[in-house]
Amino acid sequence: MSVATLFLAVGLALCVAEVFTLTFVLLSFGVAALVAAAVAAAVPGWDAPLVAFVLASLVCLFLLRPFAVRRMARRTGEAQATNAEALFGQAATVTVAIPAGGRGRVRVGGEDWAASADEAIEPGARVRVEGVSGVTLKVRREGGGA
Repeated sequence: MSVATLFLAVGLALCVAEVFTLTFVLLSFGVAALVAAAVAAAVPGWDAPLVAFVLASLVCLFLLRPFAVRRMARRTGEAQATNAEALFGQAATVTVAIPAGGRGRVRVGGEDWAASADEAIEPGARVRVEGVSGVTLKVRREGGGA
């Protein structure tokens, strides 16, 4: 099997595999492999195609992938919330009492977080996340008041 054929097969396989992940990572490497296949068809040996693959991978991962991810999020209307942003509005359960104006602990989606509230909230109470300050969630008792 020639170098060009090998890079071509790997590139096509990675591009097809991207359909199942939708992260644009496999597509980046697939496009890089196709670039390397084109170089391998023009230049004999492994050196030039490998250099082309590495350079094209870097360009695709760090320049084209972020553009593609932003474009896809804008097109689908799904600006995905990440990290603390994803917690806003989530329901939580108080695990350690939260004194009024003080700090306690809550469980949100299986994770334990420090939490503060304007009112005293007892363990076991259901609350909603209203904000985040550093690593502390600002919560409010569900239903609006004590």
